[in-house]
Amino acid sequence: MDTVNIKKYFYQILSIFAALLLSFSIAQIPVQAAAKKPGTVKLSSIKATDYNKINIKWKKTSGATNYIVYYKKAGASKWTKVKTLDNKKTSYTHTSSKKYPIMVGQKYQYTVKAYNKKTKKSGSYNKKGLIANTIPQTVTGMAATFNDEVDPTVTISWKPAKGATSYVVYFRTKDNTQWLRLGTTKSLSYTDEGPYRGYNNAYTVRSYGNGVYGKYDTKGVSV
Repeated sequence: MDTVNIKKYFYQILSIFAALLLSFSIAQIPVQAAAKKPGTVKLSSIKATDYNKINIKWKKTSGATNYIVYYKKAGASKWTKVKTLDNKKTSYTHTSSKKYPIMVGQKYQYTVKAYNKKTKKSGSYNKKGLIANTIPQTVTGMAATFNDEVDPTVTISWKPAKGATSYVVYFRTKDNTQWLRLGTTKSLSYTDEGPYRGYNNAYTVRSYGNGVYGKYDTKGVSV
């Protein structure tokens, strides 16, 4: 075999080898990319921490460079992205805003996706998510004032509770083991026109908004 033919044969072999190597490399690309797809985020807990705040927690998963938090009204079809966090985070508190509102009493679903910015791939996610709803703030700053000894009345006052549209006033005496509903008002005070004479009258106030009640002081104030 002369020199020219040897060179031709050599280059043919080299071309075939290069083509095989290239096809093998291309075949490996989707396999490698798939291997870097983040895992599924496991949701841990959800809790309303205030009238306008909901906190969600999750477990770390493999292959994540970021975690993306989504929410929606319970039962809605479309998720809304609320926040993108780095992979060191395992908790996020969503505070109501004009763009991402939280309405008192409305139930919301939350979920979290893992994301890898190198492969630009997201992991699977919990499609049901976790559900929570906020309630009005607890009433504080209560005071009870005795007004008149001849025709006695008692005025109960308190500070505003955020998320409340009205307030429910309760009373009890030493003979009552449970709080009894006295009345409802939208103002920050209420007058009991018929307190029990000769008894220690106790009062408490519960906030109300959008179909749900806030927590209340179980001891109340007395006069």
